[in-house]
Amino acid sequence: MNAVVFGGTGFIGSHLTALLSQNNFTTVVASLNGGPGITRVDVSTRKGFEKLPANAEAVFNMASLIRSHDPFDPRFMEVNAIGAKNVAAYARKIGAQLIHSSSASVYGTPLRLPVKEEESNPESPYAKSKLEGEKLCAEAADDLTILRYSSVFGPGQIKESVLPIFLDKSVRGENLRVTDPQRTQDFVFVGDVVSANLHFLNGRLKGTYNIGSGTETSMQELAKTAIRVSKSGSRLTVDSSSPKSGFRMRLDISKAKKAGFSPKTDLETGLKRTLEGLK
Repeated sequence: MNAVVFGGTGFIGSHLTALLSQNNFTTVVASLNGGPGITRVDVSTRKGFEKLPANAEAVFNMASLIRSHDPFDPRFMEVNAIGAKNVAAYARKIGAQLIHSSSASVYGTPLRLPVKEEESNPESPYAKSKLEGEKLCAEAADDLTILRYSSVFGPGQIKESVLPIFLDKSVRGENLRVTDPQRTQDFVFVGDVVSANLHFLNGRLKGTYNIGSGTETSMQELAKTAIRVSKSGSRLTVDSSSPKSGFRMRLDISKAKKAGFSPKTDLETGLKRTLEGLK
């Protein structure tokens, strides 16, 4: 099968590209970064789209602007919304199935747990751009699956995130300081995320699906697990003076399970594999 992966040089995209190769896909990697073997494109302007194949049967959109020094950066909408629409229009033009990557950030601060796909309350400009991207994809694409990821982790993850920070400090034997110990996140291993992309492609399953572990993990438990996995002498300290967010996140993944997909990697196993990638 022929596939195009937009954002294929990123954290999740590179893992997906490797999985597609293992499954004998002929894959074109499209990225703003360019480079050897990479088709340089800008999803926000469609620059470079003319170089993309017309015979791809699958299109994966992982192109996304996740962070910026300016929290109100207009590029959030340009890349995550307009860019998503442009990718969807390309997929429709060539008659390909589109698997669009979205984010649990569209739920904002959940009012209840677990969070179902029907809910949305985006709070940040990034989250609003992701939800708008979903809407524009739905308008532009004929054959669409939207996957909303929780907190994805694994080898190659950017080191500014809490999980790789904890793991890196543990490996170096440094003490871990937790300022919001009861804050929870739903961590899902990157290998499960890319497997979900392949599952929903092969099943030609349309709709919007939560892709997470379906499990809450507190920051305190995450730190303890990082220390245990790394077999570290690090100590855990809790800063009781810092303000507490009260934030909790756990996705309802029952819809994905009914569609035949379940994550297979628990937090500890995923941390061990991430640790192997640091060596």
